[in-house]
Amino acid sequence: MKAYILSVVGVSLIAAMLILLTPDGKGGSLGKHIKLLTSLALLCVIIKPFLSFAKSLSDTNIDKFKDSILEGTETGGLYEGIFYESLSDMSADKLEKELKDIISKKFGIDNEDININAEYRIEENSVSFVRINVILSGGAIFKSPYEIEAYVKELTGIECKCSL
Repeated sequence: MKAYILSVVGVSLIAAMLILLTPDGKGGSLGKHIKLLTSLALLCVIIKPFLSFAKSLSDTNIDKFKDSILEGTETGGLYEGIFYESLSDMSADKLEKELKDIISKKFGIDNEDININAEYRIEENSVSFVRINVILSGGAIFKSPYEIEAYVKELTGIECKCSL
């Protein structure tokens, strides 16, 4: 940074000296040309770090990195992992919504009084649900959590934990 500032100051001083030493004359055309050239030299010195930065960005070859993510070669299947994770989230959301409606109708509980969370894991490109957590609140706390657990386990075949 220090070298950059010194080079900008140095070019500015040289430009000022050249402009001062240039005769104006009648038309002043030589003075105009010197001012133009010194301004261009100063501009080049000022933007050099930005040009170096842009060149370093182009040297990273972002397209190659992007292709490796999409193909999953150098990143260990990153794209596939993201795909299965989002697919699992959608499946869990759908299961939670359907169970909420079924439990609400079966046990006469308001939808606002039930919160369901489906836990899952991803193993070798397959999704498996581990447990379903049912949280009861409001008027639903008077319902039997054991009956709800047994019903969900029978309905889905997935371990269920019901809490208040």
